[in-house]
Amino acid sequence: MSTDRQIYSPLNQQAAIRIFAATHGMEVVRTYLDEGRSGLNLVGRPALQALLADVEAGQTGFSVVLVYDVSRWGRFQNQDEAAYCEFLCLRAGVRVHYVAEPFDNDGSPLAAVLKNLKRTMAAEYSRELSIRVSAGQVRLAHMGFHVGALAGYGLRRMLVDTNGRHKGLLAIGERKSLLTDRVVLVPGPKNETDTVKRMFRESGKGRTIYEIADGLNADGLRNHRGTPWRYDAVRRLLLNEKYVGHIVYGKTRKRLRSKQVSVPPEAWIRHDHAFEGLVTEAEFRAVTHARAPRALNKTDEELLAPLRRLLKKHGRLSIPLIDAEPDLFCARIYGERFGGFRGLYARLGYKPPKNLGYADARIRSRRWLQSIIGFCTDLLEEDGSSVERSGQTLVVDHAWTVMFEAVPDSFRYDRHTWYVRDRARDADMVVFARMSEDGAMPLDYVILPRVLFPHWPPALRETLGSALESMTFASLAVIRDMARLSHLERCPCI
Repeated sequence: MSTDRQIYSPLNQQAAIRIFAATHGMEVVRTYLDEGRSGLNLVGRPALQALLADVEAGQTGFSVVLVYDVSRWGRFQNQDEAAYCEFLCLRAGVRVHYVAEPFDNDGSPLAAVLKNLKRTMAAEYSRELSIRVSAGQVRLAHMGFHVGALAGYGLRRMLVDTNGRHKGLLAIGERKSLLTDRVVLVPGPKNETDTVKRMFRESGKGRTIYEIADGLNADGLRNHRGTPWRYDAVRRLLLNEKYVGHIVYGKTRKRLRSKQVSVPPEAWIRHDHAFEGLVTEAEFRAVTHARAPRALNKTDEELLAPLRRLLKKHGRLSIPLIDAEPDLFCARIYGERFGGFRGLYARLGYKPPKNLGYADARIRSRRWLQSIIGFCTDLLEEDGSSVERSGQTLVVDHAWTVMFEAVPDSFRYDRHTWYVRDRARDADMVVFARMSEDGAMPLDYVILPRVLFPHWPPALRETLGSALESMTFASLAVIRDMARLSHLERCPCI
């Protein structure tokens, strides 16, 4: 399904398919429907995955697949991916017909050329649309308008018309109805703005982020979700330039489901003093200077020197040993600087007694975790849910929370085991992504609701048992289905 063109609505496609079937003496016995907007890859396409799985298993019960047009397989950036979907059907003896295309899919050279052209056009459409959308967002940010869903604590989104007149505040989850309208940021309620000023004031006096968060919670102050303040939320607020009144856009880039990459500061889109800030420039600079990552100012040798002393002292190195040393940065900093612990240990000339494969898999799993959380956020927002992210936790529609963990595979004694770290998980449900042995990709997702699992299992094994098997899913589409159920519970009239 696509929302950009009415002809691609599911009802219109189904009507065209049924008319085609009736005029060709066919009966529609099963429908596979993906009600999502993105067709860039198979991830998030549970119905298409189910179709291909049924075809490959030989458990179809049908001999023909009717598709609206070539692009409905997906706007894959690799055109061979769409061709492969059709090939799987043909190999299993299931023919494919395109009901809205002006040619017959009869295997002729003409049909092959036209299909490849259509696949290329579908991929190019996504690329051009991505460029247009990105250019529009950049232009709005240059003009000082807010681009994004959430305003942030202490701020609110104000809808303005083409003349800049205020039309009213937008609540979380609300969107503008007119293309000509724009959104600007304005200060929020006084209790929130006072709290923001308090954070900057206390940080300027030298209090740590943990102390600031503890002080706010002790006074009964809560964030905009009504939950206690945490370290990551306070830190992000103190380092965000929008509290000075600046619009900063484009710190990261992620297009066409590609991996998110950081953009150098000189390429960010800025509009200083776009709206009334909550703190002064001097207050903000004082805080950011104190919070700047000290590791960025260190040379490689300055970072390696204390590690050499630690190695000489203990005769070995490990992640827990580095993290336990108070005068060192956390192990993650060293891993990121030197390309993983293989690179770090090679620079130190240290040969660890254990295989570093598991450590490398953990690093890859952490990278995948960010992609998983980002994908789920896009999936839910595209389906109409409001999503707020705090670290590894998403707050969906202000109603329920879901936390994500990427669990590396520990293959020992000829058994695959995914050990669950013993940590607090303040969420209504937790998604454990069981990673492959090398951490290169998630194998499946074990989704455990707190109401059924008040204590998380210490490990996830190959044989999970009936209770956990029923909570294991091949894709994250079930998270979107849960959000739809919460919509129905809050709006039973729908």
